[in-house]
Amino acid sequence: IVLEDKETAQRMDVALLDLYSSSFVPAKGQVEYKKVAVVNRLKLKLTGASALDPAPNRRQKVVEKGEKHIVLEIIACPAAAPEPADETYSSCNADVPCDVDEFVKQAAKITASATTEGEKALAISSWVHAHFKYALGAGGGTGDHILKEKTGDCTEFSKAMVVLARAAGLPTRQVSGVVLASGDPASFGYHAWVEVWLPKEGWTAFDPTWGNHPVDATHIVFDIDQGLQMAAHMGELSIELLEVEYPADHTVG
Repeated sequence: IVLEDKETAQRMDVALLDLYSSSFVPAKGQVEYKKVAVVNRLKLKLTGASALDPAPNRRQKVVEKGEKHIVLEIIACPAAAPEPADETYSSCNADVPCDVDEFVKQAAKITASATTEGEKALAISSWVHAHFKYALGAGGGTGDHILKEKTGDCTEFSKAMVVLARAAGLPTRQVSGVVLASGDPASFGYHAWVEVWLPKEGWTAFDPTWGNHPVDATHIVFDIDQGLQMAAHMGELSIELLEVEYPADHTVG
């Protein structure tokens, strides 16, 4: 179940509207929702029904950990950390057919004017955002099916970018977790986006669904590739916003 904002949920069939409450994570604290795309730093407390163990990520660090809660600090644009990329994130297979000639040529066309790996990644993210039609619950599928249909939600947008970015020679992986999806009241919803390994920066986030780069600090990573951690806690998670930092030193805390 993927509901990325309340407006989307309200367009669903009436019989499915009760899914909204179990697919969103309530949050306490103040946030200027209109500025969500430029949040530089976010500190928050996540509490669940069991231990929380989000995947390691250079954009976020655990500053406190209890039996059923953690305090995270997320930085939108952290210092570079160019650790080696696992070869897994460059591989092609039936699900991610990045070695298919059609997709290699398509990726080359999309990135033709790019001169750096970062520009290539941004060109692919922008292309997916511009050419895909958002449709909730598209049903997934392999990368070739998704690139043919050009329809889906965050999962399909992200997988399409993974295929094309790997076809362009960029190590790429899908990440998932929650993002701020409503401001009144503040709520977080499940979401998936992409990280591309860049030689000078390390793993760098791109959001082809929302068309965001840099990706704001309200994107909280729980999982890499599979949403097992997030699925285990959805419906049992609560969030308290402790500090929210915007550009121009506008801080709410």
